[in-house]
Amino acid sequence: MKEEQKDSGRPLDRLIFGGVAVIVLVLSLLVIRDPEGSEALISALFEDLTHGFDWLFQILVLVMLIFLIWLGLSRYGRIKLGRKDEDPEFSKFSWIAMLFTAGVGASLMYWAMVETVHYFTWPPFGVEAETAAAAEWATVYGMFHWGISAWAFYLLPGVVVAYSYYVKRQPVLQASVICRGAIGEYADGFLGRIIDAIVMLAFIGGTGTTLGVAVPMIANTLSEATGIPYGLPLQIGVLVFWIALFTLSAYLGLYKGIRRLADINLYLVFVFLFIVFISAPLFILSNTANTIGLQLGNFIRMSLWTDPVVEGGFPQAWTVFYWAWWAAYSIYMGVFIARISKGRTMRELIFQAGAFGVLGCWVFFATLGSYTMDIQMAGIADLTQVLAEVSEEAVVPAVLGTLPLSTIVMLLFIVVALVFSATTLDSSAYTLASMTYKKIYAHEQPHRWNRFFWSIVLGLLSISLMMVGGLDPVRLSSVLLGLPVVIVLILFMISMVRWLKEDYDPVLGSYKDSLVTAEDAQSNSRKEE
Repeated sequence: MKEEQKDSGRPLDRLIFGGVAVIVLVLSLLVIRDPEGSEALISALFEDLTHGFDWLFQILVLVMLIFLIWLGLSRYGRIKLGRKDEDPEFSKFSWIAMLFTAGVGASLMYWAMVETVHYFTWPPFGVEAETAAAAEWATVYGMFHWGISAWAFYLLPGVVVAYSYYVKRQPVLQASVICRGAIGEYADGFLGRIIDAIVMLAFIGGTGTTLGVAVPMIANTLSEATGIPYGLPLQIGVLVFWIALFTLSAYLGLYKGIRRLADINLYLVFVFLFIVFISAPLFILSNTANTIGLQLGNFIRMSLWTDPVVEGGFPQAWTVFYWAWWAAYSIYMGVFIARISKGRTMRELIFQAGAFGVLGCWVFFATLGSYTMDIQMAGIADLTQVLAEVSEEAVVPAVLGTLPLSTIVMLLFIVVALVFSATTLDSSAYTLASMTYKKIYAHEQPHRWNRFFWSIVLGLLSISLMMVGGLDPVRLSSVLLGLPVVIVLILFMISMVRWLKEDYDPVLGSYKDSLVTAEDAQSNSRKEE
């Protein structure tokens, strides 16, 4: 958002703003009031939802991948997301950097280590736990869950929203508007409001999951590095710091505030990963090659495995959770990807954004995941014991503590994670606020009080999830709220297909070139003749 942009003077959609806010606040307060009862209910719901709808998530991912590949390779892929003579708004480097930093956050740093240990103690396909075979699979599933299947959840809405905004010239970035191609005039009525509310709730659940994971991780690492007692007060302190940082950015502006921190953060990420890499370069390189080979050879099996006979629960606890989490974030990321992809073709968006997004995630898992497995197998640190007897988030400082200059590395890690998550909170609150207006255009931005309100809501949700504790609450938050987004994504695909058919010009025998309408094209053709 540019600094000269002014707050929108448009009226709020009170039904969406009030309804969503009340639902989230009431649920958060109920969880805080009865953490033990909530934990039991959450565990039961998670079990029912993941086992009841595992097939839906698994099949949807492959359908989206096939749809994106078809769209990118077809003649539609040449369609430019902008005017015919319009160049890309951002350089290739800046475009890729923004895609990656927006699509992932501190959670990537957390899961690259913690997820690896989980898979070593609970491997897939009946492999015996804590064996050499389990160690090989430990980094495979991490890369799979953050690979091309995951990014399909971002790329699909990204290309559809961009087509709607730049080609169809619908200047409103709301899910209901994008579904208009599938449901017609119903998008403007009550059904459209329900769709927008579902997307908001799912996005809140996904962001709450991110913060619910990142806050304990940072607090635990900070406690290890400084000696401050670890507990809920320290976690809340970290969360309050994030909200304060967000408030500052609201007044300094995205470019003067968070963007500068994000630029510095990118360099710190490279430094951090380099320190980890040089600590075990040969194992990291060798294990990465082996991991990619195993993933490519078992991709279809992993994509459709639901374990219906043995019912071990692995695909439901991990793969279904991940697909639901990515789904919860998908519409938000679709809007963001569309906004920064002006001037590029659909083919470029699908294949280049997908390739670099996956590569960035794989670098983290290849480096941090491989190093985690290396120190476990070498007996340098008993991470399985930490996971079983302490907590998931305690694994992170346990891994970092084995690196040279561990205290400095931990502090560097905390800074990187804090800025990652602060940027997530800022952009999440901004997007949520934007969704509460009946209409808001690209040159407008939501009121600061509205953005601040949603940051408080996200903070309260995170506190409630942390009070319950464990991974089940944050998993359920994504699965429960990400499930209805599956229907929205299906409607997006239907809209896209119908729009492409509608935009076919039988006179010219081609599809309109971006913002040139069929009528304009026919007029220009007659003039040339």
